[in-house]
Amino acid sequence: MGARGVLAATMMDAYGVAQTMLGDWLNGGVAPARSTESDVGVNVQNGEEETEQEIMATEINSDLDLDAPPSEIQDALRKGTVLEYGDWKKIDEEEQRRGEVVGKERERMEWEEVRTFLGN
Repeated sequence: MGARGVLAATMMDAYGVAQTMLGDWLNGGVAPARSTESDVGVNVQNGEEETEQEIMATEINSDLDLDAPPSEIQDALRKGTVLEYGDWKKIDEEEQRRGEVVGKERERMEWEEVRTFLGN
């Protein structure tokens, strides 16, 4: 039957959410409905059972670069509305330094301050 309990249920919920998100992203819309109770799903188009591997093989767009961030993230990086990890670390350190000066854990910066701080 499988694991039971809060942690197991939360983990299975997370798997379901990740599967839905990946399906949405790969299909450019809503993921096809299929069973989350096993590795076998039902193909909505023809009603036949398929393995998870068969489902993923048919859903992946061969032109899609899975190593690159989605185009929306790339656009946001160019616009400066998404930060790379290295920039976030710089901001984190600066906010902690500013907080130390005023006796707090950190002093948060607003977006305009962040852009000025990073030189964007």
